[in-house]
Order: sequence, then structure tokens, then C-alpha cells
Amino acid sequence: SSIGMGRSSFVGVYWRNEWGAHDFDLSGVFPYEDIRIGWNAGYTTSDERVVYSGDMTDAKPEASEILYFRNGAPDGFIFVNRFNGDEGASYRLFFGAGEPEEKADHMVVSSHRGKEFGVSEMDIRVEADMTSDVREQLVGYISGERFYFMSLGIGRGAVSHKAHEYPLHEALEARRMCAVNLRKLLLDAGAIECAKEAADVEIDLSEHALTRTSLSDLFK
Repeated sequence: SSIGMGRSSFVGVYWRNEWGAHDFDLSGVFPYEDIRIGWNAGYTTSDERVVYSGDMTDAKPEASEILYFRNGAPDGFIFVNRFNGDEGASYRLFFGAGEPEEKADHMVVSSHRGKEFGVSEMDIRVEADMTSDVREQLVGYISGERFYFMSLGIGRGAVSHKAHEYPLHEALEARRMCAVNLRKLLLDAGAIECAKEAADVEIDLSEHALTRTSLSDLFK
């Protein structure tokens, strides 16, 4: 599955200590520009197209780390590493559109150099509950300013590295090109596409309505 990134978007990871880990780390690796963004690398690109919220090392009672993308995003990979926690720990991946704001109620909050800020829950478009089976997971990649969701165990590293280079991107692009177009498949099967304002649709697969069971519900 994929979603367009637009001019201002974000991807983040949320967790709680009782889910099995104290510290998850979110990072972005952009090999074509030789850039890595994360807690032990740069916090922002030179043009501030990508900005990292900051390192959270304990989720009492909760924590999140966020990557913001402005004016589009370079092609690359998004990783979640389990720095301190148990195999099988859980976390929540989320993606949305909008700018970071000062901390307020009903926000997913992170911290950057002592200043708390967050993203409105209303701006979150997609959420997915994930399991950390291995310490390093590829949770998405960016190509042509679209974010492609994934869950791929990469290895046992506590942090990501810029060594994830072109062959991985090329392999993922080849996989993407073999993907089935769900819209075409449903239309061929007899579904009728409705206008966005229609209120009596039987199946709503618009981006704001998608859940983790939307696709499996089609087969009920």
C-alpha cells in the first residue's frame, strides 16, 4: 500500500514501555543524496526538507519519534530500530499530513532539544500496529514522493546505517512494479466507483477511511 506525501507530511513511531520496549529509534536513509537522518546522525537536511523530532529513550507513560517532510521528500528508506527492548515488542507506525505544532491536547507528542511539540491526531491518515520481531525493520520507502508501507526485517543492528544503498531500492522498485492495481481489479470485478461526496457507498477505500482491516474486509 502507498500514499502520496504532498507538500507537508510526516511518519512516526509511537510506543509505551508496557508494550515490551523502552526505546525505539526512527530514522531515514536517503542513499541517492548520501544522507542519514536520526538520533546519531543529522537531525535535518541542509534544506530542511526532512526534520527529525528527536531521540526518546523511555516511554513513561508514552513516547514517539517523528520525521517531517516539507516540500516533497527525497527517495529513500524509513527504519525502526529496537534499541532497548524485548523481541516481539509492539509499536504503532503512523503517517499523516500537516505541520508540527506546539504541544496541545489530543496530540501525538515528541520532543526536540527540550521543546515539546506534536502532530494533531486529526492529521494522521494511516496507523498500523507493528511487532518488532528483529531489531531493525524497514517500515517504508519513499519513491516519487509516495510513501510505500512495508514490514521487512533487515537485521540485528541497534541503529540503521547508510550502507543500505541502491540494490535495495532497485529491488523494492521492481517489487512495486509487480503490484496489483486494486482500483482496476475492483472495477473489473464489477464495482462501481462513486463520487467523493457520495454518502451511501458500500465500500470506502479513500485514504482517510482506510484501516488495517479494510482490505481483508473485502473478502467477507
